[in-house]
Amino acid sequence: MRLTPLATLWTTVAAAAPSLHIENLLKARYGSYEETDIKKDSTSSLYQKIHQRKMEQTELSEGNENDEEGTITLKFLTAAPFGTWIDNSIQNFMKSKGEGVIDVELIGLSFPDLFAEIKNEATFGGGLYDGFVTPPSISGSIHEFNGWADLTPTIKSSDTIDWPDMFLAYRKMIAQYEEKIIMMPLDGDMLVMYYNQEILDSFDLKPPRTWDEYLDAAKAVHSKVIQRDGKDVELVGSCIGRTKFCAGSYWATNVLSTMTQSAGFDEGHLFDTADMLPLTGEAMEEMLRLMEGQVEYGAGESEFGGCIGLNERMMGAEANCALTIHWGDLFKKHLAPPMTIGTNLGIAPTPGSKKVLDRKTMKLVDCDEDRCPNAIRYDDIGLVNQAPYAAFGGWSCAVSNYTSSRRKAIATEFCAFASGKEESTRHVIPNATNSAIMTGQDPFRQSHIDLGMYDSMGYNPSTTKEFLGVVQKGLSSENAVIDNKFPTADQINEVLDVAVFDHLQKIQKGEIPDSERESEREKITLQMTQEFKNIISKYDEQDSTAVPALEAYQRNRGVYKIDVDPNLLGGLRWFGWSFGIILIVVAISFAVWTTVARKDRIVRGSQPLFLVLICVGVIFMATSLFPLGIDDGVASQEQCNHACMATIWLFCIGFTCTFAALFSKIHRLNKILKAASKFKRVKVSEKDVLPPLLFLLSVNIILLLILTLVDPLTWVRKTRDNDERNTYGSCLVGGGVSIAMLSLLGVVNVSALILANIESYRTRNIKTEYNESKYVEIAMIWIAQVAFIGIPLLFLVQDNPSAKLFVTSCIIIIVSLSVLVLIFIPKIIFWKSGGLKKGNTNNSMNFASHPNTSHTKSSVINGNSASIGLKFDIMVSSNLLLCITTNFL
Repeated sequence: MRLTPLATLWTTVAAAAPSLHIENLLKARYGSYEETDIKKDSTSSLYQKIHQRKMEQTELSEGNENDEEGTITLKFLTAAPFGTWIDNSIQNFMKSKGEGVIDVELIGLSFPDLFAEIKNEATFGGGLYDGFVTPPSISGSIHEFNGWADLTPTIKSSDTIDWPDMFLAYRKMIAQYEEKIIMMPLDGDMLVMYYNQEILDSFDLKPPRTWDEYLDAAKAVHSKVIQRDGKDVELVGSCIGRTKFCAGSYWATNVLSTMTQSAGFDEGHLFDTADMLPLTGEAMEEMLRLMEGQVEYGAGESEFGGCIGLNERMMGAEANCALTIHWGDLFKKHLAPPMTIGTNLGIAPTPGSKKVLDRKTMKLVDCDEDRCPNAIRYDDIGLVNQAPYAAFGGWSCAVSNYTSSRRKAIATEFCAFASGKEESTRHVIPNATNSAIMTGQDPFRQSHIDLGMYDSMGYNPSTTKEFLGVVQKGLSSENAVIDNKFPTADQINEVLDVAVFDHLQKIQKGEIPDSERESEREKITLQMTQEFKNIISKYDEQDSTAVPALEAYQRNRGVYKIDVDPNLLGGLRWFGWSFGIILIVVAISFAVWTTVARKDRIVRGSQPLFLVLICVGVIFMATSLFPLGIDDGVASQEQCNHACMATIWLFCIGFTCTFAALFSKIHRLNKILKAASKFKRVKVSEKDVLPPLLFLLSVNIILLLILTLVDPLTWVRKTRDNDERNTYGSCLVGGGVSIAMLSLLGVVNVSALILANIESYRTRNIKTEYNESKYVEIAMIWIAQVAFIGIPLLFLVQDNPSAKLFVTSCIIIIVSLSVLVLIFIPKIIFWKSGGLKKGNTNNSMNFASHPNTSHTKSSVINGNSASIGLKFDIMVSSNLLLCITTNFL
């Protein structure tokens, strides 16, 4: 159950987890709060705003709708320790729009409060902000409330944004949520491996390709001493800052994902996208073992007191470290003071793994072509699974879905401006020797991979080529790893961060003997796995949870498949198909009987041609039951399209044949009656009554051909009551041509039916022998029930395919059976009983007295003109046409 907006708002604030690891990382990468000029909101002011939301919402709504003339002030929310380059982009954007036209106010919160406020804004929908500059990981927590605008239409229609220029990892994996673009990248992040070329050369080592090779290289140089400028320099094998709540979860994920994600982004690296199963097992244990080695050959206790600054200091400034992992920051700073490594800085992809996790057994298995389609094959070590990690995900610009359309358009324009080639390049490629203007903004566009521009800014061509090559290849990989974007992802990361930190610190202090390490890894893995499950389960069970974690996770990864009730016809289709077969067999049997008994007086009087036409018409109508029972549960889209057209073709042709045969009989009778009233002899042959049949059939075929060739019906699947989990399939009428053709088909056939009923009305006083009127009465009751119940039901069950199939099938079956039974069965009974013998010359036709006359008119009609069969057909035809008219309408 979902709470009311205000209750949900308070729940969200109260439950907001402090994202300490991101907070500390931001301070390390972008400086302290005091170093920024952004306007900052305190936590207390945040809660004050929550109290005032109800009042503010009304006021803001009115203001947004009217959007005052003059300067438009946009409010963008971001994190307080960040904003130097985005503030520059804001100034450039305002200048580009002209003085006094646009004003953009950047509001900064502490990082935990930023995420909480973004969630509150999405939940409450108050429209307090027009846009957000934020890490993309928050998107998984707010998209369920439709908090951010869908930028897809704007991006696809824009000639200036150049979306394909974005790296694959950003345009497909980070900026999108369920195939909707909801963010525009402003910064590209990817972890790379840095190495000291001088140190590796001194020990004849090559850059490591796997994590085991990383440990081997670190071990080979650790605690060794080299001479530099006449001084002894003690070396450190690996230098990675491990302060709790900083980058620890990123370092762990960087190693783990090379064993858990091998087939692409959509399979997930920490949770299986199929069932939210934690991907731990032997992969988590191996990750712990590898990181134990990094600590053993690392910087000692100092690693646990430093964040990423330690990586930069030991690799760049002191240059006594052989290997480290970092973002692009170190590359951009390596030539600026106080860095001393200079051109000795080497850059390579982060190591991979030769083994990957079997998700069924939770055991590590060797990479092969099937398990590791994105692996690199080396001649000496075989396949190595690479999983480039876009850790943190950079910064992105999003637009509120709750601001006015005008503000939304301007906010989108600003995001596009800041994300554009020209503006972003200014910050992505800073001066190589001036660390004061470096922003931490890394490449996220193909156009940023420009050696010439880096060279013009003072970067070393060789090092730059290595860096750009690693970034381009990594962010273009289908197997790129991104941070989890679903509710509680921060809690998951903090569990991982704390568990790994505590374990590695014990290793560094020697508190875990070598003999107990394996069992300790197993214990930690089981504990983390259970904690992950508990966090997910607790979230899903909350009353305020609108979308389960698994669904949010799958939607973000683009693999969500709605548990849809497709309302397929299933076994019910056999109801129509079975009766279709029965009707066809019966109609063929009656057609054969008509042929066999064609010389008998009852058959000759009823005109064998018209009896056969009735059978043919019923066969066509019965055959329409087969495509009517086809849906996308048993056929492809194309086959369903053909079934839609086949149904209307078969029914229309069948109905026309049956109707035209009955119409011709009535038309023939009226000619005889007209002649009899004038005491004239007349002979009406088949040629005299065939033109109406041929005309109606031709018109129907022409209209159906135009419909089929120009604008045919197509099979579509629709949602029922706007519920994407409840769909149904039906034949969709397309454009104007299909509407016109179907309308004309209705007008032509209904007009013919009206004329036929007028003619049939003139035969209302004709009497028949052998008490045949009782069959007509039965037919009237039988078909009337179908007409009065079935047709209204068709309108009520349009979105219920099973019910629609049943009702439609019943109408076709009952009408067809009525025509066959009442036209043929009495004849066959009389024929079998000898009630009408060949050669009988008795006049079997009597006319009732006309109500306006006092005498009887009669006429002797020869055997080719009338018989008891004709008399019976007249009465049946007259009444059946009235009922069929109702059914057709």
